[in-house]
Amino acid sequence: MCLFPVGDKNPTKRHPYVTYLLITLNVMIFLTLIITNQIDNAIQSFGLSTSNPQPYTYFTYMFLHKFPVIAIFSMLFLYMMGDNIEDEFGHIGFLFFYILSGALVGFIYTRAFPGASDHVIGSYEAVSAVIAAYIILYPRNKIGFIYLDLGTRWNPKFEALPFELPSIVAIVFWFAINLIGLFFVAGNALYGNYIYSTHITGFITGIVITGILVMLGVKKVYWHREKDQADVDGTRPDFDIIETVEDDPEN
Repeated sequence: MCLFPVGDKNPTKRHPYVTYLLITLNVMIFLTLIITNQIDNAIQSFGLSTSNPQPYTYFTYMFLHKFPVIAIFSMLFLYMMGDNIEDEFGHIGFLFFYILSGALVGFIYTRAFPGASDHVIGSYEAVSAVIAAYIILYPRNKIGFIYLDLGTRWNPKFEALPFELPSIVAIVFWFAINLIGLFFVAGNALYGNYIYSTHITGFITGIVITGILVMLGVKKVYWHREKDQADVDGTRPDFDIIETVEDDPEN
């Protein structure tokens, strides 16, 4: 059984050049290191050491991945939500938010848990901040998922069920999974497994930064972004996995 996010109902005005650039960089670096078999060397040189971090590694660690599944899901969430945050923050503002969030997560983690793990890597720390910004700015927007049931080895099958959830529900579910992993799956995760704890730190970092911008009036919360945007410029959502049919007023 697998659950995949596949898109959202949230039209944009800007082309997400920075989002595409970040995805391209992450994918190209990952594939290059896989092909050249240099992942372990790259992690040693550019990963974030929690015992003796080098200043530049606070920025380079977030472009390294070792496991394909984590890389795929990180890029999937960045593709799905990054365009909207870039649309709201602007190209330069979004790039600054992404890099700053990832660097802050690395800084907080290395200071809070020195020597907790060998090297921290992965874009999910910065992507978690993007997810947090999304839930604050667009809490009611719909996110589409596909539930895949592949059966078992003894009873293989293929069933795909598309469905939608409000972003606040979907992301709270995502956050809960990380909390469960932190305290029940990974054992002593705060010190022995950085994955869940850095995801949560990234999420909180995004909540704090975006929340401050909202409180200062720099950004606003879009409770009905899909409807409001369509009314303004006649655009339709770029994703509609489940079509709805309006009732005929004459019937």
